[in-house]
Amino acid sequence: MRVGRRLVFENQRFHIYADHLRDPAGEEIPDYLTVIPKIPDPDEVVGVSILPEIGGRFQLLRIYRPAFERWMWEAPGGFRDSGETTAESALRELTEETGLVCQPENLHFLGAASHAPGVIRSKVHMFAALDCQRQRSVSSDEIGMDQNTFLFTPDQVHDLMAEEKLMDAASVIGFHRAMLLQAFGRPNR
Repeated sequence: MRVGRRLVFENQRFHIYADHLRDPAGEEIPDYLTVIPKIPDPDEVVGVSILPEIGGRFQLLRIYRPAFERWMWEAPGGFRDSGETTAESALRELTEETGLVCQPENLHFLGAASHAPGVIRSKVHMFAALDCQRQRSVSSDEIGMDQNTFLFTPDQVHDLMAEEKLMDAASVIGFHRAMLLQAFGRPNR
C-alpha cells in the first residue's frame, strides 16, 4: 500500500513519483519509482504501436534509444493525441513515421500491452496495418530515428528478436499477434 508520494520530475507527458510503500507485514520501500501519464484516459491507453505490412514484409524503424545507448528496431508508434481514438492515432503515427497509408478497413486491432506495469501506469494499443501503400517520403523530426525504410520477412523479424535487436514489448507482442491473425485469418476483438 502506498503511504506517501513525492513528485520528483515531470515533463509534458509524464509525472514521475517516488512512492513510499508499506506491505501488511511492515516491509517498506521509501522511494519506489512510479510513472503516470498526464494524458487523461480512463483506460490508461497513452500510445499506439503499428506493425505495417507491405507485400508480406513488415516495416520496422531503426531508432537510437538513449536508455540502452544503442540502435534498436521497433514497430512505428507514438503517443495518442487528446481526442483521438487509438485507431486514428495509429493511422496518423503510421504516416508520420513511415510515409505509409493504410485503409481503415485494413487496420486490425491486436490488443493492448504494458511496457513495464510495475513502474509505468500506461497501456499501448497494438495494430497490424495490412496492405500499406507508400504516400510520401519520411521527414520525421523524432530524435534518433533513421529516415531509411527497412522491410523484413517474418523470419528476419524472428532473427532480430533472437539477437535482442528488437525488444520493444509492443513490437514483439504485436508481431506475434499479427502472425496469429495471419495464421488463423481472423482479427482480434
